[in-house]
Amino acid sequence: MRVTAEREDLAVRLEGSENVKEFLTKKVKDMEGAAESAELDAALVAQQTSADQEVISFLDARVRELEKGNEELEEKTAKAESGLNKFKEERKKQLKVLEDMLQFERQNLKSKESEFKSAKKLLVKEVKVGRAQIVTLLAERDSLKGELESLREAFQSGSRRSSLS
Repeated sequence: MRVTAEREDLAVRLEGSENVKEFLTKKVKDMEGAAESAELDAALVAQQTSADQEVISFLDARVRELEKGNEELEEKTAKAESGLNKFKEERKKQLKVLEDMLQFERQNLKSKESEFKSAKKLLVKEVKVGRAQIVTLLAERDSLKGELESLREAFQSGSRRSSLS
């Protein structure tokens, strides 16, 4: 009985050892699979990190390129604004000169208009005086014509009387 009991005890132990061995073997296989999976994940992460680095490098280069282009555009914009401001100042000066010339010409026109009006008034007066003189001269002419006619008639009648006598 003892031997049987020892045998049973040994059989139970052997069975327990085999169960532990199977359990540990399964655990080792699981761990090896997890390790392979972790290595694969690590390789994928490394590959993704490398790809990300390439993208970051490309984007950094593109940002530098765009910033350089932006600086160039800002310089061109500043030059254009400076040129525009100079142009505006020149046009303001030209406008001021033209306004002064216009004001001078307007004053000159007013002066000429005033002179014209004075000359016109004088000419109107002279025309009126001339017309009055013409009327007077015409009346005088008509009067002289009448006298001349009377003198001619008198002279002709006097010549006829002397030739008759």
